Amino acid sequence: MRYTAYYIIRSKPELTAKLVGTQYADLEALVGPLLWTHEQGGRTTFTKQDHIVAVKRLYVEYVRNVVPGPEAVILGNLLAGEEPFDEWWTLEVFDGHHNTVADAAHEVEEVIGPDAVAALSPIFGKGNA
Repeated sequence: MRYTAYYIIRSKPELTAKLVGTQYADLEALVGPLLWTHEQGGRTTFTKQDHIVAVKRLYVEYVRNVVPGPEAVILGNLLAGEEPFDEWWTLEVFDGHHNTVADAAHEVEEVIGPDAVAALSPIFGKGNA
């Protein structure tokens, strides 16, 4: 089954402290939180752990090559791989099966009826139920 995996990347306190007073201290792409999504599952030999390693490596390459400046100045000679990621950042992974809040609300509505979720209707854009 295909599903969307959600990856939340955040800097560790050590990196945040190192960036204090620099022009990079508020750079979201470097300190986070940053949310990446990826369609996974289906017919593949990739495991969840394989995807995690790939995301970590991709993020390090992203910082090295796309984020302007801090790689050499702040992080030193940041090498490609999983180890630099684990030194400076954390990764939370959520395997999602609902792509939107509205999808989840629709399922709740089917189970408990439309009157039970009427108070939330402005959130889902349904107007007055």
